[in-house]
Amino acid sequence: MTRLDVFSLQIVTTYLVDSIDFINVVCVCKKYEYVLERTRINPIQITPQNTHLFPNIQTQNLFSPFDIQLTNTSIERLQFSYPVTYNKFIEEKKRFNVCRFVKYTKEDRLKYGNTIPQNVYCIDNNCFKNCKEHVVEIPFGVQVILNDAFKCAHIQEIAIPDSVTFLGDCVFNGCTNLTRVTLPSSLKYIPSQTFKKCVSLKEVEIPSSVTAIGYDCFGDDCGILSIVVTPNICVSLNAFESSDLNHIEFIGQVYIADYVCRYCLLLKSVKMDTTVQGIGSHSFYQCEQLEYIDVPSSLQIINTSAFENALPLRKFVIP
Repeated sequence: MTRLDVFSLQIVTTYLVDSIDFINVVCVCKKYEYVLERTRINPIQITPQNTHLFPNIQTQNLFSPFDIQLTNTSIERLQFSYPVTYNKFIEEKKRFNVCRFVKYTKEDRLKYGNTIPQNVYCIDNNCFKNCKEHVVEIPFGVQVILNDAFKCAHIQEIAIPDSVTFLGDCVFNGCTNLTRVTLPSSLKYIPSQTFKKCVSLKEVEIPSSVTAIGYDCFGDDCGILSIVVTPNICVSLNAFESSDLNHIEFIGQVYIADYVCRYCLLLKSVKMDTTVQGIGSHSFYQCEQLEYIDVPSSLQIINTSAFENALPLRKFVIP
């Protein structure tokens, strides 16, 4: 039977999550007795109950703003493992401390400018809201963009790097000058109201990694003209409501969501493949220019008011 040496056990301890786990480990046998004395950075949060658990740490890892800061003479620096502002990062850097998760806030932007620094992990809520800059570059390394980050900003185009894995709600809501956006291949979800009121945005290429489009994502006069909904994508209610869509195609969709294209006054054609079995309530309500829809033989259910007030509809063959 293979046994862990002291060095290997030290690696194992980095995955432990509770103080009692560390105590139990060093009690396993005598050779592990001094493992915690060899630890140079605390892998778990320091609390009033475990302040003596790691007596020789040189770097104290802080997991929240409320963590106890030890006064041991052996501690040489601090490591902040929770989000801190860019301004705090600058101050802590002077003290040779480490900040793992730096967020760029609106206050940071007003102080340091519209250029996002390279070491930023997160663009904070409302950071560029109402910003008059036409072009903003997001550096590779940013992983999170929070709610309303660019809401009503004057940006005309933006490329989101592949390092970004999370977008909050309403990120580009009201960006009326936005004509082009490049979404990252790492993105899995386009949240609610992301491109709402983006009246100048005519085209968006949705990466194959995306599996869901949120509520009202392209709503309220979003300028998008055409879109293909592929099999891997789940579309939420009202996703394209009141947009400028001319054409939409559903591929591999079993059910077309309620209100999905309601009030799309410029929608002229809808195409579905033989996967579609149901059309939701008010899906194409008041699509006043809808002339043609290709209904597949697989269709079983058309819900309430799905095509109500789609007055120009000239061809609709029920299988």
